[in-house]
Amino acid sequence: MNPILAALLGQCWALDPIVMERLTDVILRWSDGTRLSAEQITAAVGDAPAAASARRSNSVQANGIAVIPLYGVMAHRAHMVQNVSGPGGTSTELFGRALQGALQDPEVGSVLIDVSSPGGSVHGTQELANQIHAARGQGKRIVAIANPSAASAAYWVASAADEVIATPSALVGSIGVITAHEDRSAAMAAEGRKITFIHAGKYKAEGNPAEPLTDESRAEAQRMVDQFYGVMIKSIARGRGVAPEVVRSQFGQGRVMSATDALAVGMIDRIETMDETIARLQNPRRRARMNTNALRLAEAS
Repeated sequence: MNPILAALLGQCWALDPIVMERLTDVILRWSDGTRLSAEQITAAVGDAPAAASARRSNSVQANGIAVIPLYGVMAHRAHMVQNVSGPGGTSTELFGRALQGALQDPEVGSVLIDVSSPGGSVHGTQELANQIHAARGQGKRIVAIANPSAASAAYWVASAADEVIATPSALVGSIGVITAHEDRSAAMAAEGRKITFIHAGKYKAEGNPAEPLTDESRAEAQRMVDQFYGVMIKSIARGRGVAPEVVRSQFGQGRVMSATDALAVGMIDRIETMDETIARLQNPRRRARMNTNALRLAEAS
């Protein structure tokens, strides 16, 4: 099996399942030796890479607000891939360093996390969410905005902020954990290939693609998914100040939700554009007035 595909299928992801399927398709195409021409690539992605690069370069400190981008698929050391193939995702490790730098910068009064991500690997996400939550109440307000999407691991991270915002057309949620196993035994048999694994340790070859997944292996995979899901639920519940059962039953159950629906169930605190958020953070009096009005509305409802 292609080692990149093996890495994709060999771990748990807090990732939009459609994006995971697309990643798998791309890796399989490469594994089969299929290469797209420059024209085909341009037709498929258009100016998205250039637009993403420009958006990253514009995410800088502005009048005391440090805007930190959280874009694309998240992974613990995504920068290792970026060093080879260019930017496209977010390294949770480097994001954590950028966040710490902003929190220690005396010129920064607020941190705004600009989120446009389908989620990513569970590895590194828990630590980043913990880092953000631990920084709350330390003098600098941390705000996350779904602009226009904060799904799965991305919402997990965003939920740890002091305030979670969504742009009017944003989608948030997709709370859940997913993994996959590819059974290639039939295809390999058709090709006349048979692989024998010689190993020490009862489960060392468990889940390999040359054999069907056993009931015992499936149960272990489910156990790992459930374990990470439990951690995710508790972390989001802590960040949003609700019971874990509320997250399980009311926060979409794995589906993404519109900004309006997310606001109704408490997944976010308000709906506003990026410019409106920056203007509010730059004006402490306006921020205090809007917070007071929001509190009055909440009490009235």
